[in-house]
Amino acid sequence: MRVIAQYANDGVSYQGPVAKGDTAGVYSSWDALVLALVGGRYVTSGKVYDYVSTGLPVMSAHEPAHAAAEILEGYPLWVRNEGMDTEPLARAFIATAHMAVDATVEDREKARAHSAQFERYAQIEPAVDRITEQLTNNQGSTE
Repeated sequence: MRVIAQYANDGVSYQGPVAKGDTAGVYSSWDALVLALVGGRYVTSGKVYDYVSTGLPVMSAHEPAHAAAEILEGYPLWVRNEGMDTEPLARAFIATAHMAVDATVEDREKARAHSAQFERYAQIEPAVDRITEQLTNNQGSTE
């Protein structure tokens, strides 16, 4: 908290945890998001899906070989981190700040469109269609 207080004049603050149902409203009041995760290649977080649905610039602050990178691949406003050392992270923060200022409405719409592939029904509907087709085709069967 001391570090946060030290930068309060620069607009840095900590508002505490946010209820899951309130995250969209909170995110919409921000300019960019930092995806800070632990874990690695086979560990992801629901947060990455929330982030790509916003249309905001998203900066990765996790190991480069992380499952979240698979979700972010192709996201037009993603700032990929080059590593977890100070200099690569500093460059990523700077690039994210530029992106937050320079992104157009069209850029943000393309970013939101990227997330449509991860929407729950987009994931489930093809499987339901396959099962429905199989059941429909097997209705006349005597097996």
